[in-house]
Amino acid sequence: MQRHAPATWALVPDLTVFETLDTSRPLRVPTQVLQADNALGPALMAGHEQRLMATTPTAQMVLYEGATHRIHATRATEARFLSDVDTFVTRCTRP
Repeated sequence: MQRHAPATWALVPDLTVFETLDTSRPLRVPTQVLQADNALGPALMAGHEQRLMATTPTAQMVLYEGATHRIHATRATEARFLSDVDTFVTRCTRP
């Protein structure tokens, strides 16, 4: 994540915790990444989805064209965002 609000990181007591993350290992949990439009300031930069998919091929990438980083608060994508999250959570919690 190359774009972020600096104030967010003030809440993390020790940023060195991120140094231990091994991004070459696959995620072992259901993963869905909601990605804003690359032209409008997403947190996940263009090309990073290929890195994620290389290590975690079961991950789902959902692109929101026309949405800024605040997908959930963009009027044009709010309803789709809520539906996508609800569908993902329902699928993951179904026995």
